[in-house]
Amino acid sequence: MWFVSLSATVGSLINSRVSGCVRAAAVGCLAWATVVSAQEATPPVQGPAVPAVADPESMTAGLEEKYAESQREKGELEERILQLEKINQELTASGNQLRQKLLISNSAGKRFSRNLARRTFSNVSRHVSGMAGAAIPYVGAGVLVGMATLDVRDGCETLDELNEMLQAMNQEVVNVSRVCAIAVPTRDEVLAQVIANWRTAYAVAAARANQYETRLPPEPPTVPYARASELWIAVFGVNPAAASQSVPMGLMLPTPPTPPVSPTPPTIKRP
Repeated sequence: MWFVSLSATVGSLINSRVSGCVRAAAVGCLAWATVVSAQEATPPVQGPAVPAVADPESMTAGLEEKYAESQREKGELEERILQLEKINQELTASGNQLRQKLLISNSAGKRFSRNLARRTFSNVSRHVSGMAGAAIPYVGAGVLVGMATLDVRDGCETLDELNEMLQAMNQEVVNVSRVCAIAVPTRDEVLAQVIANWRTAYAVAAARANQYETRLPPEPPTVPYARASELWIAVFGVNPAAASQSVPMGLMLPTPPTPPVSPTPPTIKRP
């Protein structure tokens, strides 16, 4: 009886062991099949592509060409730098010359302005203060000649200084001979003009005086004999009739001439 139980127990153990082996074998076969399938489905892994080695001669030729190009660009840059340096030097020299000319022009302009202001004041004050002396009959001619001579000299000096300033500014100079060459008549020549035709002399002087504004009538005013005698006596201390005895023959007062045709006012041109 016990023998039968023992046999049954041994048989169950054998069956369980065989079943385990079978299951283990089945599981192993399934795992192996899975691994094989995964390997077949996955593409083989490839390494990085190895670049093809270029020809050494072509590489050397390319490098030499690039080097030559860089050398040519370097030469062009150096030449351009030299040109810019030359231009810079020329501009610097030109700037220095312009500054020098500007200093000279400023100096000449200041000197001219200062002298012109001084000369203008001198001319105006001289004429205003000399009006009474110039109005004295006969003797005033000398005063007029002296002031006219100073006017010509001052005008000539003014134009000379103006030309100095224009030269400093590289401008065309003006012609000074039109003023500097003016000849001032002497006192005797002035008196001779008055005696020859005093109306014409007055008309010319009035036209000059009225150049910008009418201050004198074109025809000489009528001077009463009493007023003329009063002025003559104030100067010479005697009546005109008595004074005529001491006047030189060349300056004897003639009879009043017939009134001439009014002359055309002269054209005044500035230098």
